[in-house]
Amino acid sequence: MTFTLARPSAGSVLSAAKNIYVSACAAELADAPELLQRHSPSSAVATGIFSPIINHRSYADPETGRRVRSFFLTRELKKHLTLGLVEYCPWRYRNIDRWLSSADRFDTAMVMLSPPDSNGECSLGVQTDFLPSFAGRVDNLIGFINPRMPRTSGDALISYRALASVVDYDVALPTMAQRPADDISAAIAEQIAAIVPDRATVQFGLGQIPSQVIARLSGHHEIRVHSGVVDDNILILEESGALDSSVPIVTGTAVGTTSFYDALSKNDRFSFRAVRHTHSHRVISSIERFTAINSVLQVDLFGQSSAEGSGGKLVASPGGLPDFARGALDSEGGTSIIAVRAVSQPGHSPGIVASLDMPHAVTGTAGDADEQCPPDSARAVQYRLLCEWPHCTHRRCCRSRKLDWAQRATTCLGHGAGCIAILWLQRHTRDNDGAFPPRPRDQGRRLGGTASCQELRRPGRRT
Repeated sequence: MTFTLARPSAGSVLSAAKNIYVSACAAELADAPELLQRHSPSSAVATGIFSPIINHRSYADPETGRRVRSFFLTRELKKHLTLGLVEYCPWRYRNIDRWLSSADRFDTAMVMLSPPDSNGECSLGVQTDFLPSFAGRVDNLIGFINPRMPRTSGDALISYRALASVVDYDVALPTMAQRPADDISAAIAEQIAAIVPDRATVQFGLGQIPSQVIARLSGHHEIRVHSGVVDDNILILEESGALDSSVPIVTGTAVGTTSFYDALSKNDRFSFRAVRHTHSHRVISSIERFTAINSVLQVDLFGQSSAEGSGGKLVASPGGLPDFARGALDSEGGTSIIAVRAVSQPGHSPGIVASLDMPHAVTGTAGDADEQCPPDSARAVQYRLLCEWPHCTHRRCCRSRKLDWAQRATTCLGHGAGCIAILWLQRHTRDNDGAFPPRPRDQGRRLGGTASCQELRRPGRRT
């Protein structure tokens, strides 16, 4: 279908822009930094969902003082952060979505789209997470029409007629190669796969451990997928016959190889939904046997986990992990599985610690303080810490804490090279008398909402 609407050039639209949203993740525009430098005012601020696993450039410009706003940190963004050119917002996805959707947040958006269909509808393709929530509030949508962007279904459609400017853009999408798994990741994945029941709805984070779990679910039956992101491994699970073919695979973002992107085009097995659906507590908690599988940097003996910092260093952002973990705990028969390496990579603190290194980085697996969870939410959580300690130098620290509510079991899988751990959180159901099992002692009361996680871990505080 041919459209003849008269539109200004992208350069003229950018010349008056003040707050600009840019496509990122696998929909990143390769020459976006140059376009901004050439056409937009130096005072304009660019905002995007820049993933450190696939996006590598910074949109900040030290020469002109241009700033960028990001919810994750890449290597270049970290450098510009020290120069005061990056507004870093380490928020979870629901808070990001709420902020992006505020009125008059952006006057311009640079978005990669698929070519329009016969109805004049373009597809957001592999990045449908946030834009559907606020696209209608952006005055100037600049569409970069890329024939290599797969056409996906769900919340992914944008009308061609709604575009203020159009750019023909035939460029390959950013790709993410699959890395071979190490022995520790494989061992953790084996234990996690054994926890996942048949007919569960699973959510996977990115990383070696979640990817290995997917490969080990091929023997399961009627598995459903509701996740924030999927990669090439989901096709392996689909081909194995383990997935429930009666419902689509729900996701908001896809990252992977070119062949994976090609497989997504016009594929009704995938439904790309916005964050307001994929990360909605109401939606997640209404799904029976919702199983969230994520990895973090640290867990402590109070059942708290950090996906953000280790060894006093800021490493990552929480992303969607808190939303999925909390939703899983409120799901009937749901489980939140948090995987961590007990012995971390060089330069980082151990994965299992008595208390978190960075109190402000708590992701709140037992109920976030800002959500003001009812006190029963702490009582309704059972902590099971499964650890392998072949050569763990922190074994004494773990065993010295007499916490009867942290049921510990040790197993030996024959891996003498390191340690693994899984923190398994599952909501209890009430007993026949309508009562919850005994809650953790003082620590449980504090986690229930009478004190924040930050207060709980404040140095010197008596517990």
